[in-house]
Amino acid sequence: EQLLTDRGWKIEEMIASTDSMVLSSDTEAGSASRPVWEPTEFLEEVLGLDEVRGWLSEKKDGEAIDVGCGAGRDLVLMALQLGSGWRVTGLDNDKGALRRAAALACREGVQVDLLDTNL
Repeated sequence: EQLLTDRGWKIEEMIASTDSMVLSSDTEAGSASRPVWEPTEFLEEVLGLDEVRGWLSEKKDGEAIDVGCGAGRDLVLMALQLGSGWRVTGLDNDKGALRRAAALACREGVQVDLLDTNL
């Protein structure tokens, strides 16, 4: 949040993935449910590169930002792959998509910051 405001960007709303989420009745929950989302192939490929894996194994913390995160599929993959030492932030101007991203992060058990901002 501070990173963006320091650069003059206005944050209209911040949604925490730990906020209680109301999932619709057609959303499965629990460990038996299968993932209904997939990250982009590009991000999976980049995170799977030997050079990237090597760098990440040495760097235990940091900050990653997903600009235009939408419903959070890449955001959540980054949080899962990078680990709890990283602060993962998603930016979007669609409140509905940010709520879906928060629900996905909650379901996958990762902490992300979500900011409603129009860049």
